[in-house]
Amino acid sequence: LDLSNNDLKDSGVKLLSAGLGNPHCKLETLRLSGCLVTEEGCASLVSALKSNPSHLRELDLSYNHPGDSGVRLLSAGLEDPHCRLEKLNVEHGGENTMKPGLRKYVCDLTLDPNTVNRLLSLSEENRKVTCRREKQPYPDHPERFEDWRQVLCREGLTGRCYWEVEWSGRRALYRSDI
Repeated sequence: LDLSNNDLKDSGVKLLSAGLGNPHCKLETLRLSGCLVTEEGCASLVSALKSNPSHLRELDLSYNHPGDSGVRLLSAGLEDPHCRLEKLNVEHGGENTMKPGLRKYVCDLTLDPNTVNRLLSLSEENRKVTCRREKQPYPDHPERFEDWRQVLCREGLTGRCYWEVEWSGRRALYRSDI
C-alpha cells in the first residue's frame, strides 16, 4: 500500500495503525514517505507492529520527521518477537520535510559560472540568468557551454527535488535529467 506524499500526519497514521493491528490485516508493504509523520505516529506504528501477528515486512517512513526518539521507538519495536519487519526506511530529513505538499522538496540552486554560455549573464549571487545579445567576458573554462545557451547548477540533485523558475519573453526550454 503506497500512501506516500499524502498529508496523513500522526492522526491519520494512528487510524491506519489500528487497522494494521487487526489480526485479519495481511498487508506486507506500507509506504508512508512524506506523510508528515512525527514521533507520535511512530509510536502508533510500533504498537501495530507488535500486534500478534503483524504481517508487515516493509515500512517506508522516509521524508518524515520522526526525530531521534521516533527512530529509537521503531528500532526497539524491531526487537519484538511478533514484529516481522524486514526492511525499515527511516530517513531523518529534519524540519524542512514537515512542510506540506511539494514545498518540502524545495532547494535553492546556484548557477555555475564555469559552465554558463557567454550569451547568458548571471546575477543575484548566481541565482538569476538573463539571455544577452552580446557575449559576456567570462574567462575560458573547459566546462563552459559554447554552442548552446545553457548553464548547470553547482548543487547535485538526487531523489525528490522541486524548484521554481520565473521567465519572461517568447521562448523557454526546460530540461532535467535527474
